[in-house]
Amino acid sequence: MESISSSLKNLFSAPAVTSTPAHVARKKTWKLFSCLALGATPAVLASTLFSSPVLAQTVTSGPINVRVQVPKLLQLTTFSTIDLTFTASQLFGASGASGGLLVQGGTTTGSTALTTTSPASSTSVVVPISPLYTIVTNSQSGANMTVTVTTPTLTNTVNSLDTMTMTVTGGTAFTPRAGIGNIPPYTGTATLTFDLTNAKSDGSYTGGLITITATNP
Repeated sequence: MESISSSLKNLFSAPAVTSTPAHVARKKTWKLFSCLALGATPAVLASTLFSSPVLAQTVTSGPINVRVQVPKLLQLTTFSTIDLTFTASQLFGASGASGGLLVQGGTTTGSTALTTTSPASSTSVVVPISPLYTIVTNSQSGANMTVTVTTPTLTNTVNSLDTMTMTVTGGTAFTPRAGIGNIPPYTGTATLTFDLTNAKSDGSYTGGLITITATNP
């Protein structure tokens, strides 16, 4: 009991550093007298006086909905120029396959007439363009593709009277393949047809334009 009295004396004679709320002080006092009644040691008394009550609490929310919106991706890749060179076989068929034509035969006496027959020439040339474009999209409905001629006439750069007219076919709807992070591209083709009815001479023909449109439904 002497050691208990000494501990209490030292405890209550120590200078107060902070004030203790009344309800906390009442709880500590109740614990103190309970320990004294049970003959607690000084260490237990000190622990009782300086320990704060711990009230464990747990709160759990209800289910929380999580939603993510993934935007549509639509990427078109194509060329800026289509540069074609017709071959002799495209223009003149089998007779022009070698590029130069030779017709030789008969005898001249110096004034014998020479009959010349022009080779049968093509009135149009058809050229497939593959690939013409690629499309990447994550749309569940895919994309609709159209290839359109916006300027159909190509004009000879030397003789503006010589022209050819262009038409195009190609562009179809397609359904994409799976994969948001790494989407395989869809490859599209088109076929250009050139009407050579008014193209009378060689040289470069320029001015024709086409456009490609990709649309998510």
